[in-house]
Amino acid sequence: MKFKKIISLLLASVLMITSLAACGGSGEESSTADNSSESSAEESSGESSAEDSSSESSAEESSGEESPTMSTINALSERVSVTAELGKAPKELDQMNPLISQRYSADPTSVEYNGRVYVYSTNDDQQYLTGSDENTYRDINTLNVFSSDDMVNWIDHGYIDVKAASPRITTSWAPSIVKRVEDDGLTHFYLFYAEDGWATGVLTATDPLGPWTDPLGRAVISPAYPEVEGYMVNCFDPGAYCDEDGTIYVSCGGGVVNTEAEPMSSAIVELDDDLNIVGHPHVINAPYFFEASELNKINGKYVYTYNSNWQPRDVPVEGYTPSPTCAMEYMISDSPTGPYTYKGYYFPNPGEAGFYWGNNHTHLQEFNGKWYLFYQSRMLEQANGIEKGFRCVMAEEMTISEDCTITPKKATKTGVEQVKTQNAFDKHRAATICSQAGIMTLAKEGAESGTTVVTDIQEGDWIRVKGVDFGDGASQFTATVKGEGIIDIRLDDINSATVGSVDFNSEEEVNVVNSIDTITGVHDVFFVFGGSDWEFDSWQFS
Repeated sequence: MKFKKIISLLLASVLMITSLAACGGSGEESSTADNSSESSAEESSGESSAEDSSSESSAEESSGEESPTMSTINALSERVSVTAELGKAPKELDQMNPLISQRYSADPTSVEYNGRVYVYSTNDDQQYLTGSDENTYRDINTLNVFSSDDMVNWIDHGYIDVKAASPRITTSWAPSIVKRVEDDGLTHFYLFYAEDGWATGVLTATDPLGPWTDPLGRAVISPAYPEVEGYMVNCFDPGAYCDEDGTIYVSCGGGVVNTEAEPMSSAIVELDDDLNIVGHPHVINAPYFFEASELNKINGKYVYTYNSNWQPRDVPVEGYTPSPTCAMEYMISDSPTGPYTYKGYYFPNPGEAGFYWGNNHTHLQEFNGKWYLFYQSRMLEQANGIEKGFRCVMAEEMTISEDCTITPKKATKTGVEQVKTQNAFDKHRAATICSQAGIMTLAKEGAESGTTVVTDIQEGDWIRVKGVDFGDGASQFTATVKGEGIIDIRLDDINSATVGSVDFNSEEEVNVVNSIDTITGVHDVFFVFGGSDWEFDSWQFS
């Protein structure tokens, strides 16, 4: 490999290690160490806008800050470039779907917190990594987490180990999250999930990234509970909503109690402050109900959504207009517990849009004054050339009128538009990804919950970050890395010439810096990787 030859010639004479140093002299041909990493951080933050330095970035940035023992080193050479064949991405550069392409993911839910939207989902990748011939879901007991402040660049926060928090469970699927401020002044997050395929469990935390604990030590809703028995045969696929007064309502259900046309098997369950069931479930007559319940409040109306079944629509139901099979449908009410009036369908099965057919599951999320639909498809496994039932999370912008009419929308590969740029001078997690080829992420040992590093790197792998704003100019790059490798920086086109690079060889995590060509304005940034099996923690321009 080209950079190994460079290393052997230059290592003894070029490598200079200085404790807690940041690189200066951005106008020089090769970088030299400054005296203080703190001064570098102050300089870069001074170039950031006020909104970019607000508290919402602390959750993903705090764990990436330098430790007291971390060193800053110069790159081993002035400029290197990766010459290996580039990896093939599972999605094209004009495609924002799926949201994450480095792991399979399904059944999305989300919550907005401090200017970021956090998405939680079933970790289909856990089943995929067992090597099973199809997605049986039986080995899944973790939930994925990823977040974004611009809807196209997503930080992969890894997964929540539900089994570790609740050892009694076997599987965890289909999460639903709500938040509320409680008497201690903290925002508490409640993450409901389908427990063992028939009940609903819950975890709680005071940060959207955890750590998560089981507040009850039991299912929150179960068909075996006296309050539920006789009302529901299954209590999975929860869809939670926290009302303005702090009351949490959970929609859930599955199976058939009555007929396929009128299953009478979904319901709304009210919980008290201690997450105990209030009264009995309020059963909903949702036509052709199958699964994937969700509850929202939009324009003063309670909106209940669900996935309809695969049965022919040949049995009339009062007030029901026949819809496509396995579509997402909705009903509205003036009360969270009903009665609900059927309105129609808003999202046909992704199979109607040319993707593989499969069960439907969506979540509506308001963010920055717009409504978005998170949903699942099998687009990623199609791109990867398999057909085993592994799913991925996608997003579309939705139109909802004042009377809560939802304009139907089909699944697309294009997805949504970027809602803001990324500040090049902020410190970013390396797992901030719009698209990628070949990489994976791994929880960072000893770091805060939800902190990951990019790993499983092979020669020619790459990451793209969309819409990075360099303002009046950046001429230096710092990467926090561990191992032996190269990061080659390219702009707007992955096949374009390098504008800068860092190469490194360290058994410990270090900050490595180098001068780069001056970059101004807004660009897509491609980090192209050389070497293999090293870790990429974070990056920053200055």
